[in-house]
Amino acid sequence: MLGNPWEVGARSKSGKVLAHGWRPAPVPPALLLMGLILLYISAGCGGGGSASSGGTPPPPPPSNPVPAIVSFNIQPTVVNQLANDMVWDSTHQVIYLSVPSLAPSNGNTIAILNPATGSIQSTQFAGSEPDVLALSDDNQFLYAGVDGSSSVHRFTLPNLLPDIKYSLGAGSYPEGPYFGVDLQVAPGKPRTTAVSRGAFNVNPVALGGMAIFDDATMRSTVANSPGDLFYSLQ
Repeated sequence: MLGNPWEVGARSKSGKVLAHGWRPAPVPPALLLMGLILLYISAGCGGGGSASSGGTPPPPPPSNPVPAIVSFNIQPTVVNQLANDMVWDSTHQVIYLSVPSLAPSNGNTIAILNPATGSIQSTQFAGSEPDVLALSDDNQFLYAGVDGSSSVHRFTLPNLLPDIKYSLGAGSYPEGPYFGVDLQVAPGKPRTTAVSRGAFNVNPVALGGMAIFDDATMRSTVANSPGDLFYSLQ
């Protein structure tokens, strides 16, 4: 979901102006490449009239408003950094990137990108092949699936200090060690995560089911009914 729909209205003597669009969230304005505003302008609603006096409401807008499209462009900032995944931290106003080993720079790290400047302000070694990322809703913890060690690592924010890590286990042949296909943090519970587990050597990959972890402890029940493939968690 890119954001939430918004609507604002302003009345003149002769009608109502409505503006419809998308307010980007959680993507910061610095990353907005192009916006589109759709204006529905009622007939005669030009000029700067004022609201009618005496407590009498203005007349309703016509049933067939005239649409007008206004577009605007924002020059994007291009960052030359290879990444597997990224998440936006609204509290600290930065973006966290998981950088694979084959990246020309900052390989096998979590990189902190400042969107205002387009620069990497710091990195933290994450292990072999960091991949999917998830942020707790209080922006206290960042979780990273680390494919090379079949595990999830947790970092405390804002300094990306290594905290705990836990194994995702392995399946019987031919599945082998699991990796995180997707990863989410429970709303309001920054220490509880859900992980969709996948295997490298099979197709479809998401055969390891969905496991729930409290800190580094996996709950005994795994969602893994035949035919259930958890490729995305929301």
